[in-house]
Amino acid sequence: MKMNSEIQVDRWPIERVIPYPRNARTIPDAAVDKVAASIKEFGWRQPIVVDKNAVIVIGHVRRLAALKLGLAEAPVHVADNLSDAQIKALRLMDNRSHDETDFDLALLGPELVDLRDLAYDLSQTGFDAREIDALLVSPDADEKANVTPPLPEVAVTQPEDLWCCGPHRILCSDGTQESATSRLLARTVPILLVSDPPYGVELEPEWREEVGLNPRTVQGAKLLMMTASTGRQPGGYSLGTSLMSGTPGSMPEKLPLRCLAAISRSEHK
Repeated sequence: MKMNSEIQVDRWPIERVIPYPRNARTIPDAAVDKVAASIKEFGWRQPIVVDKNAVIVIGHVRRLAALKLGLAEAPVHVADNLSDAQIKALRLMDNRSHDETDFDLALLGPELVDLRDLAYDLSQTGFDAREIDALLVSPDADEKANVTPPLPEVAVTQPEDLWCCGPHRILCSDGTQESATSRLLARTVPILLVSDPPYGVELEPEWREEVGLNPRTVQGAKLLMMTASTGRQPGGYSLGTSLMSGTPGSMPEKLPLRCLAAISRSEHK
């Protein structure tokens, strides 16, 4: 087939362009919005391609974007030198070929950085805010975020300080003390208790057998979350016991709830 060095593009009334009724490509509203924003910012840079009957071959999204913008005309190229079979194949190829490409993130990030430094509206790139934020993150940001800051000579938080962070409360105190637990909870009744964080605590599963719990009993419990202190204070931390009852008969109906989120540094070494 002889390649044309130029294609003819004419201005058509937008209502003259006919959508293909069996277009197999779904078009979400977000896609139309992005193309509409592109046409508004950059103008028409690609024509709508139609067959000899004015039915769209390439450009369904462009037509919808033009309608969204209230445009009266659109640039149109008539592919009148293609056979009916070629028209059908081109319609599918144009949609399918886009799926074979992807972004080189190592190159995409710097492009966005350049645009940001030029004070350009990055939303005009077609990426949403979350994608842009992720692409602008420095490659070593995670490593920097995991660096532990040096301990201050004087700690900001002192024992018995209660921090209110929106709906959350954090108490610096001894989590095994009922008064600390009451102060932390105020009038709130918790629906779930998590205790015994892994601050160097060695796992000793033998305690389950000592209190009469075996794997079969644990599996039959409706709700069971146990973390038990061995009586030692590993790493200098005082850890309490947290027990919730399971099915009747598998364990006592009422068990002590002694430790919540509050964990304090023990004076005992």
